[in-house]
Amino acid sequence: MDSPQIIYKYFPGLSETQQKQMEMLGELYAEWNSKINVISRKDIDNFYERHVLHSLGIAKVISFKPNTRILDVGTGGGFPGGFPGGQPGAGSAGAGGVQVARSASVKAHRGSRARAWRSISGDESSP
Repeated sequence: MDSPQIIYKYFPGLSETQQKQMEMLGELYAEWNSKINVISRKDIDNFYERHVLHSLGIAKVISFKPNTRILDVGTGGGFPGGFPGGQPGAGSAGAGGVQVARSASVKAHRGSRARAWRSISGDESSP
């Protein structure tokens, strides 16, 4: 698998916590991908460049306000889009991709779904 360093090149302002979460994301996707084929198994070696970086690319040109609702229409299975401060829409990716994204979010926030949701949505009143 490639390194998250390419993410830090384009997003140099990530905190130490965010960098650790980015590293955990690769580990988690490698594990899930071996079970349910979230992204092409041939492409897992390019995970950070072709999936994470491409998903975050919009954040370089658009600054979303907190609690902005985002709909990732995608084209089927694969890596669901993610946006800092955005609230994921109901139509995000395939069921497998959403399951992995939720798992990643909860793991990154030490098992708390509530903390994970607040971090994703930027809304302290969210469940």
